[in-house]
Amino acid sequence: MLNPELDRGNRNVAAFLAATAGRQGAVADVPGGLAIAGPIPFPNGFVNAAVKTEGAAAVDPFLDGAQAFFAGQARAFVLWALASDAELTDAAERRGARADPITSVAMTVKAPVPTPEATPILDVTVVATDADGEVFADLAERGYGIPGLGWLLTNHDTFRAPGTLWAIVWQGEQSLGVACSFGTEDIGGVYYVGTPEEHRGRGVAAVATAYVTNAQFDRGATSVVLQASALGRGIYERLGFEPYDEYVSYVFPEP
Repeated sequence: MLNPELDRGNRNVAAFLAATAGRQGAVADVPGGLAIAGPIPFPNGFVNAAVKTEGAAAVDPFLDGAQAFFAGQARAFVLWALASDAELTDAAERRGARADPITSVAMTVKAPVPTPEATPILDVTVVATDADGEVFADLAERGYGIPGLGWLLTNHDTFRAPGTLWAIVWQGEQSLGVACSFGTEDIGGVYYVGTPEEHRGRGVAAVATAYVTNAQFDRGATSVVLQASALGRGIYERLGFEPYDEYVSYVFPEP
């Protein structure tokens, strides 16, 4: 029997992508899931992606629907696949999709997490203006080391996406790191946790993650999920997040 957390996590991921990348793109319901095309033809899991949100749904109709949708968009896309869903991963490989060697750990927490004590004391603010958004975008781009990420965030109007909360960690007037959370139904999700290398080792990511996580519980979430990199996993485990699966990304080429 599939872990019930799987569908919950995938539903939050799909809804987050629809609210952000799909805001200026296109979103389609496909059998058993969702396909989201952002406004640029780039095969990235946060821009052009398909997510299977119903674990018991048949795999082939879902993939048929996703491939037909992206064929109409004339672009490549990324499939979010859980390692435990062997039927989906096998089908993706049979269809010629390429697995990304970098995976992420699916993690969850079911109660508010402790706010870490950081020295020096760090403050958190939320994005409320375009200038705030530019600060977030710059920190996220430098934290992830992905050129163009800041442009994607600011120019695609993601900071106004409904259901999102974008947080910036400060020490005095110096901005240090960021995190985002998104809520749908009774599920919260944490995204875009980023700290530039020069600010790491000061508890910035933990403070940012705790802030956006607890904001989702305050909203009424009964669990919060995230996808952890190897770099971030230890931080999230210390906060109380537990692994429940692993995400593998499959790139489907442009038709």
